[in-house]
Amino acid sequence: MSKPRSLCQAVLVSMSLFMLANNTFAKPTSTNQNMASTTPSDASLIQLAKLSNFEKEFQNGVKQGFLSSVSASVMQDKAFQKLTPEQQNRVQKILEDFSEKILAGINTPELSQQALDGYVKTAKKYFTQDEVNALSQFYNTPIGQSIVKKQSAFMTEYTNELVVGMMQDKQFNEKMENSLKQYLPELKQQLNPLLKQ
Repeated sequence: MSKPRSLCQAVLVSMSLFMLANNTFAKPTSTNQNMASTTPSDASLIQLAKLSNFEKEFQNGVKQGFLSSVSASVMQDKAFQKLTPEQQNRVQKILEDFSEKILAGINTPELSQQALDGYVKTAKKYFTQDEVNALSQFYNTPIGQSIVKKQSAFMTEYTNELVVGMMQDKQFNEKMENSLKQYLPELKQQLNPLLKQ
């Protein structure tokens, strides 16, 4: 597999991880300085994380990102493309089981705590206490919990569809590979002096 193709897949996986992580809860695109600027408390953010099912969403994002990466690699293989749909489904199931095992191997209380700490730290930069209270109030309703339950499945399916669609779109792949070929030498030139220090 050529480096541009591998980089193309890495870019797509990064995009899918970003989309999954970015949709754990709704957030504003920018902060509004006129709003009450009270920094939310750790306790309120931890409560919001529980209500929005953050830990499960984080784990799902890690698993889906890994699965997307492995699947994209396998789907590009000519041998995979020659398989019947039934055989391709079996391969996908094997990859899903493999991803579950990888997640189980890295899923520790320390990783969960690190993810929660990052969530709290980052949320404090974007939300006021009033906004966190409003989100918690909403997520604490039956309709809020219904949305939380559906959001994970929705984002997983959407991301998978998006990544698979992009990987199968020859025009998109050509554009991505051409962009990578064009800018990769510049990236290497900028990084090499720093990496050699």
